[in-house]
Amino acid sequence: MDVWTYFEQKEKEFASLSLEPEEPPPGQRIFAEADGSDGKRGRILANLILAGSPVDADIAISEKIVVRGQRIHREEYAYFLVIDGEEVMGYERDLSHSPPVHAHTTEHVRTPAGRIAFKRFAALAWEEVSGRGPDQD
Repeated sequence: MDVWTYFEQKEKEFASLSLEPEEPPPGQRIFAEADGSDGKRGRILANLILAGSPVDADIAISEKIVVRGQRIHREEYAYFLVIDGEEVMGYERDLSHSPPVHAHTTEHVRTPAGRIAFKRFAALAWEEVSGRGPDQD
């Protein structure tokens, strides 16, 4: 396992979840291997559009990863659902924060939370946007 194998898996996962990466700004890449890491450290940084969502919604994703044996460890991650330009919910693992693993409310208030897989966060995001369609009041 190396970061490039993980990145390929994530590309397929995004597509299977109907998430389309926005084009990154010039000079930035969605997937990047850390210099000199020999494929053992990397980063994901992207905005993923919820394709077919009834509202303007995307997921901001950031992962700092390291390969340990044949497994990927997410040293840090941040997943935020943004609807119509407003952050609606998020989950983070950031050791510089207190608590290090936490959720965010619409007011960006930190609340303790367990770790979350990206696939689970994406499911929560789809649940949230499905309740906000034009027919929903």
